[in-house]
Amino acid sequence: MFRNAECDVKKLLHLIAAEEKGDPKQCEVGKKDFHFLYPQDARLTDNWAQGDSHTTCPIVSLSSARAQSAECLLSSAGSPEQVNKCLGISPRFPYLVLARFRTLYSDHAFEEELSPEVSGIEFKVKGPATSVRLVCTRKIKKPILIFMFYTSLFLTPGGEGGIETKRKTLTLAEMDFVPQLEISLLRRLGEHTQQLMESSEQSLGLKLGPGDVSLPKEGWLEQPLDPFNASDRRVFLQRYWVNDQYWTGQNGPIFLHLGGEGSLGPGSVMRGHPASLAPALGALVVGLEHRFYGLSIPAAGLDMAQLRFLSSRHALADMASAHLALSRIFNVSSSSRWICFGGSYAGSLAAWARLKFPHLIFASVASSAPLRAVLDFSEYNAVVSRSLMRTAIGGSLECRTAASAAFAEVGRRLRAGGAAQAALRAELGACSPLSRTEDQAMLLEALQALVGGTVQYDGQVGAPLSVRQLCGLLADGGNRSRTAPYRGLRRAVQIVMHSLGQRCLSTSRAETVAQLRDTEPQVSNFGDRQWLYQTCTEFGFYVTCEDPDCPFSQLPALPSQLGLCEQVFGLSASSVAQAVAQTNSYYGGQTPRATQVLFVNGDADPWHMLSVTQSLGPFESALLIPNASHCLDMAPERPSDSPSLRLARQEIFQQLQTWLRLANESQGRDGA
Repeated sequence: MFRNAECDVKKLLHLIAAEEKGDPKQCEVGKKDFHFLYPQDARLTDNWAQGDSHTTCPIVSLSSARAQSAECLLSSAGSPEQVNKCLGISPRFPYLVLARFRTLYSDHAFEEELSPEVSGIEFKVKGPATSVRLVCTRKIKKPILIFMFYTSLFLTPGGEGGIETKRKTLTLAEMDFVPQLEISLLRRLGEHTQQLMESSEQSLGLKLGPGDVSLPKEGWLEQPLDPFNASDRRVFLQRYWVNDQYWTGQNGPIFLHLGGEGSLGPGSVMRGHPASLAPALGALVVGLEHRFYGLSIPAAGLDMAQLRFLSSRHALADMASAHLALSRIFNVSSSSRWICFGGSYAGSLAAWARLKFPHLIFASVASSAPLRAVLDFSEYNAVVSRSLMRTAIGGSLECRTAASAAFAEVGRRLRAGGAAQAALRAELGACSPLSRTEDQAMLLEALQALVGGTVQYDGQVGAPLSVRQLCGLLADGGNRSRTAPYRGLRRAVQIVMHSLGQRCLSTSRAETVAQLRDTEPQVSNFGDRQWLYQTCTEFGFYVTCEDPDCPFSQLPALPSQLGLCEQVFGLSASSVAQAVAQTNSYYGGQTPRATQVLFVNGDADPWHMLSVTQSLGPFESALLIPNASHCLDMAPERPSDSPSLRLARQEIFQQLQTWLRLANESQGRDGA
């Protein structure tokens, strides 16, 4: 598993051994074969190398334990088990060695650009937040030694990246990045928007000056892998974030921001709501990452035996366990009110947390929460079609007509084959030929996701295009030629791909299936295998264009999407349909009957069709924000926010304030 044609593991082990021994001469020899990247002025963490002397070697210790570890390494012959044992000898070099490059920092753009064929050795030192990695890739001929000391990795749209510490940035410009496989452009747009929203330290309010305490704080909970089987002792580490700067103390409310189908970063407790509501209510803000996503991936991989522990029910069990553990860690009073927040799938989790655990969760705010599982989500594109005509966000009837014409032109060129098809591939930047029908469907799905994603994330920080901008491109300056809308769509593709840092559109069904079948946690897939599994076993959510009014191509059809469940997981279409029905039966679909839940949606967001948009009673409230996109209420406030969005945020605060006041009054009467 360690070995490949361009990565000599024995050389890696010799280099590690030299560093373990603290031999500067050997380190200089090693530098001829290995390229080093590390923050020169960063101090090693106290828990790891306190008291060690440092020379030109990035890792130097003269302790006998590490010398013994070095000798052990040289005799290990690259065996993962033996290497792990050797490093366990050293008290300052413990924990874990993996034979493949694991997804422990997948929420950072640098790693997202690495080749899927990455191998090497990783060391986790004193917990998951600090690590040292030796990495070999196909494109980078020499292994790279990367040091992480609570750093952030970044990659600019132009492709230049670096390791960012508190005081220093080191360039990664010489690296040869490999374009990653695009499994879901819609998911990638969502990840991109979230990352840019959280990218600025200033916007997060982090204090990084000398003597300051950094916020937020990162922590890890040991959670049972199977919470429904007490005899199963296996565990995994679940990441959480804490912002306690506004907390009034033991009796103050706890805002629990639940993570969804992706990495949950520090912005979850620093920006937007719930963080913006914390000062007025004196709340402790906690963000809990979802199992199997981000850095909270169990160590044994992503095969079917492991994925059976991935579901919304497991996530809710994690929430309940975290409630107990965090109450103990932060000495939270039993009278404190816990309020759940979440957006999109995590919004559903927030609502279901109140539904299934009312004794733990006092109230929930569920933003853009798709409560109703559905196999054929044709309603998605119906909303996209209407939003393209919505004048308040820059749409028009002409824009919708132009979008339809652009897709018709793409379809015409695909059917023409030959030179027309080859030109189409070149103009739209498809990664592979388009001769196969299944690959043509992949292209059309990506183009639909581009337009749908523009509507879904309209007006949000980090969104490559707004509806107004897309419509302007499709209009092509008023050009009324038949191909003008197509040229506008082509320009939109270029803008989005550049914004995402992608060199081409993945259109190969075979490559997509192959990557989704890979059971190793990969740095380049954003949790695509995990989320596909959840759609196949719980939710469906397959966006189609089979309605006659849909402005796009009718490919890919539902059977094509269901085919991924069969090809990747061996799950039949009938089993997926049954799973969707069971989810709705268990949670109640769009009538969950959960009290003290506030459902918030934007009527320009396609996902509002699966949520609660009208109040179901005095304790089942709903807000439908005109012209608002997906989870826009959760975003940080901006001067450009519409009056209706500002009003909605005020109503969210007032609703929570009312529920808390009524509960306190009731508690006071009971006490009297």
